[in-house]
Order: sequence, then C-alpha cells, then structure tokens
Amino acid sequence: MAPSSQKFNYSHFLFHFRTIYISVFFVSIFIILAMMTIDMTIYFIIFAILFILNVFLFGISPLMTSHELGPSGVVLRQGILFKIELGWDEISSVERLEDRGLGLGLTSIARRSLIPLTTQKHNLVLIKLNQPMRFSSVLWKKADEIMIDVNDPDIFIKRTEEYLG
Repeated sequence: MAPSSQKFNYSHFLFHFRTIYISVFFVSIFIILAMMTIDMTIYFIIFAILFILNVFLFGISPLMTSHELGPSGVVLRQGILFKIELGWDEISSVERLEDRGLGLGLTSIARRSLIPLTTQKHNLVLIKLNQPMRFSSVLWKKADEIMIDVNDPDIFIKRTEEYLG
C-alpha cells in the first residue's frame, strides 16, 4: 500500500544567493536614483515595485515550495512560477544519478530531451517518462526525462517505486 502524500525538499542555497544578488542590484539602483538631482520619485517607486516582485518571485517563493509525491502522481515545484504535475501513468521509472557537471537552476539542453530542474550538483534523481511531453513552464519544451535534486534521493526513489508498483 502506497503512503499518503509526502513532500521532498531540495537545496535552497541557490535561492538564498539569488535573493542577495537581486537585493544588491536593486539597492545599487536606489542609491543611483537617490544621488540624482532631478525628481526621480516615479522611477524610485517603479524600481521599488520591481524589486519587491523580483525578490518574491525569484528569491522567496522557491524557499516555500518542495516537490511532492501523492496518490495521483508527482508534483515538481520551484516557486510559484514553475510547476509540473505528472500522473503515475506518465512515469516509466526513476533512478539515482551520479553527480553531474550541469549548470544549476532550470536550464535547457537543446540536443537532449531532458529538463534539468536542479539546485545542486548532487542528490540527483532522473524521472523517465513513458513518452515525450511538452511543458509550459519551460517554454513548451518537449522532454521525456526530468532531472531533479532532492535532499534525500533514496527515500524519494523508494516512495516513487511504491506508487509505481
């Protein structure tokens, strides 16, 4: 009997770094605007709104999400902008991967039908699909494999295999 819904966290270091990077960039813009002699109030307000949106969408919201296994399938999330739902009938297998030298984050590899959704270069899991699918969260890229990282890949794979039967 498969367990009920279970969440699997992934490393959030990338998002901590991204939040700091975005903050430094926008604070630099604020300082430049403050040093200008003409009235820059409207620009200051626009940049403040952009700053808040960027920090929330690309820094904070990924810190509040995790991947999830449930009775209906796998839900892969990174913040509120990225979400993939896969039914159990769409997944053929899952396997542990050795550490890879691929870039971090959501990247696209043009020559391969793979979506790397990673925040670290270790604790990687490859989800193989029965057939290629298009994913709107990745500009409708067609893929038959999704590479993710989770803090405990062995438990993720064990639970997934319990659902796949």
